[in-house]
Amino acid sequence: CIEVALPVPAVFVSCIISIVFLTGSRKQEIYAKGSFGSDRSASKLIKATETIIIFSICHLLCNLPMLANYICWTITSEKFSWPGPIYSNSFMIYYSWCVSD
Repeated sequence: CIEVALPVPAVFVSCIISIVFLTGSRKQEIYAKGSFGSDRSASKLIKATETIIIFSICHLLCNLPMLANYICWTITSEKFSWPGPIYSNSFMIYYSWCVSD
């Protein structure tokens, strides 16, 4: 559970912070003369922020379905008897076998 549930919110917060940093007024401050010493270091900072955003979005796209499945599995196992209304479907049984075992 922790290896699925913990990284997703942390990466989501990182992505939001990076997007706000990149789109906000901070970007103009970086490009202002003398903010980070040179235009080259400012450009590196912008590229690093863009890399963080790309990684964050890819990570979230890959892990959000698994997190949603784990939340559904937890609710189903706590509120209903197994397999419950969600996991009666054969697709959900095969999709979620790694979580439900």
